[in-house]
Amino acid sequence: MKSGGSEEYEISGINVTPLVDIMLVLLIIFMLTAHLIAKQAIEIELPRAAQSTSLPPTTLAIALKADGALFLNDKPVTPAALREAIRAAVARDPKTQAVIAQKLIHAPFDGVLGIRQVEAGQYVNPGGAIVTLTDLSNLYVNFTLPEQSRAQIAVDQTVQIAVDAYPDRSFEAKITAVEPQVSADTRTIKVQATMSNPEHLLLPGMFADVRVVLPPAQNIVTVPETAVDYTLYGDSVFVLTPNGAGKDGKPIVKATRTFVRTGERFANRVAILEGLKPGDLVAASGQLKLINGASVVVTASEALTPPETAQTN
Repeated sequence: MKSGGSEEYEISGINVTPLVDIMLVLLIIFMLTAHLIAKQAIEIELPRAAQSTSLPPTTLAIALKADGALFLNDKPVTPAALREAIRAAVARDPKTQAVIAQKLIHAPFDGVLGIRQVEAGQYVNPGGAIVTLTDLSNLYVNFTLPEQSRAQIAVDQTVQIAVDAYPDRSFEAKITAVEPQVSADTRTIKVQATMSNPEHLLLPGMFADVRVVLPPAQNIVTVPETAVDYTLYGDSVFVLTPNGAGKDGKPIVKATRTFVRTGERFANRVAILEGLKPGDLVAASGQLKLINGASVVVTASEALTPPETAQTN
């Protein structure tokens, strides 16, 4: 059509609907940029939106002046800007949005991404690994205990955790699940504890030294670990009882082997469940030189303690 003293060739409107063919839109762009539109008034009708669609179609008013200038909605544009406008209009189509949504990957939870396992442009097979996503805020601690310990553990019990990465720190967790079955191969019970990891110091897969905190026991007799003689016939200690005095006036005691039932070990000491009573005097060292009924002299030397484990890098 002609407007005033200049010629203007105008496409009255492009309705971008769910049925728009993208190849047809690209053909229109090519015709405009190559100036192949005939010098007469034309009107291009694109397919209308489906009657079931509730969204109105997007209309783009495109005009080509006689001097080759392009106008979009009465504003001058470049061919590249026109292409982007049409692509954006098509992208707003609900069907196009649905296709795009199917190609987006959403994390199912907040976490830390690992090293990417695919490259840009690479074809990804269904079920293929793209990247690891780890929630470090809470971790599970899985460990096993002997079946004899089943009566001593319960849900919500405190667990102390130590790892090689932080030897000077102790972490705390709570037992959240206990396996209701005993392994037929190892005779152990699987236990799971949950811990908070706000500093993200611990990582999944780390090896941990786990200690279950037992309720405090009352009136437990303990002796140094070196005082217990462990043999195939049973555990025993040498109990020292008064047996007169020597020529120099020093008291002489008699060593009597007494079999005991031991319990938990902690801080280089052993709990004695049966066989001793509070106040009994036992030999903490030198048992190899003792026989049942031998007379001994008590010295004031301290009991031997195991050396500290040297720290290695």
